[in-house]
Amino acid sequence: MGIAKDLGYEIGPPNAIRRSIASLGSTRPVSALSSRVLRPMDRAVLRMTGGNATVTSWLTGIPPLWLTTIGARSGHVRTLPLFGIPIADDLALLGTSFGQEATPSWVYNLEANPTATVSYRGVRIDALARPALTDEESFIWGRAASVYPGYAKYALWAPHRQIRVFVLEGT
Repeated sequence: MGIAKDLGYEIGPPNAIRRSIASLGSTRPVSALSSRVLRPMDRAVLRMTGGNATVTSWLTGIPPLWLTTIGARSGHVRTLPLFGIPIADDLALLGTSFGQEATPSWVYNLEANPTATVSYRGVRIDALARPALTDEESFIWGRAASVYPGYAKYALWAPHRQIRVFVLEGT
């Protein structure tokens, strides 16, 4: 079994409302605004729902999971909500940061120490993150874009940096 299967992590097909929201949300201005506005709102909703939902997950239909890593510079434990992309029974993570300028810190954390813990709805699994293989990357990007069309645009918006793609495997 893989991590996605062990966690019970699935992304259902979007309904018409979520497809419309995703289309609007995947425009550059809305994505830039979302990266600033939705993060604080997501934190509040995460606290209210015991970590089971965010505003972003309500809008997109993609459930949040929790990734725990060790800080690349600090060595401190860092936990944050992310969206995973189920790939067969495993999970892929894309370091898109809404297509913004900076690479997210969790990417550097996984590059420095690939051991992590992934949690979803109270289930915790130890994982090992590895960079996606070249042939896996195109499949993962395609799968991610089918889940949320913004993923297809993020690489275009951040041509100055390589957006890292990881596959999480059970340890």
